[in-house]
Amino acid sequence: MKIILPIIFVLAASLAAQTQRPAKLTVSSWPPGAMVIIDSTPTGYVTPASFDSLPAGHHSVALRLRDYRFESHPVELSAGTRSELSFRLIAITEPQQISGSRLIGALILPATPLDSAYTVDDEPTWPGVVVLEPGSHRVKWSGGLRYYPLDTSLEIPEGKSSALQYQPKERYGRLIVTCDPADALLLLDKTTVDQ
Repeated sequence: MKIILPIIFVLAASLAAQTQRPAKLTVSSWPPGAMVIIDSTPTGYVTPASFDSLPAGHHSVALRLRDYRFESHPVELSAGTRSELSFRLIAITEPQQISGSRLIGALILPATPLDSAYTVDDEPTWPGVVVLEPGSHRVKWSGGLRYYPLDTSLEIPEGKSSALQYQPKERYGRLIVTCDPADALLLLDKTTVDQ
């Protein structure tokens, strides 16, 4: 009995230490140079990339590369181990055949001033060319605090590309005032403004 208790304690301590260790992930792609996005957050790294301190558990890993389809895959990471995830990106050059008879369509999303993602049918989607099934699709962009949001539906025709025509509009304007003399009192809506 005296020997069993220390063995159980050592095993429990070893298991606890293993679950607290970070998970490691290596992400590669063909072609290389794609932006790596983990759990909808850009990492600032491009493929090939290694991450050595991710929490264990379920994650979503996506890649974004200009002129290639946005790709996303789930991955389950184990504490203290290295996992590898490899992507083969599909170039967007023209509509592609599905099942030999049906053409898909493409949507061209313009860059946003905040370098943030749109959502297309509630899926995070980065600016660029997006391959979609023909039909109606909902496109949203939050706009952050500075711009009005976008929420629209677009019809994607079979075998054709459509471009989102969207110019973000700022929520707030700018007012530049030059006073002469420089120490003049400035009122805005009957309220004194500090200069």
